Amino acid sequence: MLQQSWRAKVKHAIPPALLNALLLRFPYPYRTKLVCYETNLRSAGGIDELLTQMTTVLDVEGEIIECGSSRCGTSIIMASTLRHKKLHD
Repeated sequence: MLQQSWRAKVKHAIPPALLNALLLRFPYPYRTKLVCYETNLRSAGGIDELLTQMTTVLDVEGEIIECGSSRCGTSIIMASTLRHKKLHD
């Protein structure tokens, strides 16, 4: 079993309702490496695989929608990637 990082230990020590309330009231930590846009796609290449698949359909007309979000970290990562691609393509 992988050892939990200190961030994960702190996160799990705080009751979810309190953590949600704090992050909604003070969203600044999301812009730091401390929180770094929390996502539940931490499994073997989860976020990398999502971003790879997302970039393969950028030429398709339409919108990209994320369904089912926890704290919207994955949505922010996706939006940042799309913004970066748009500026550099």
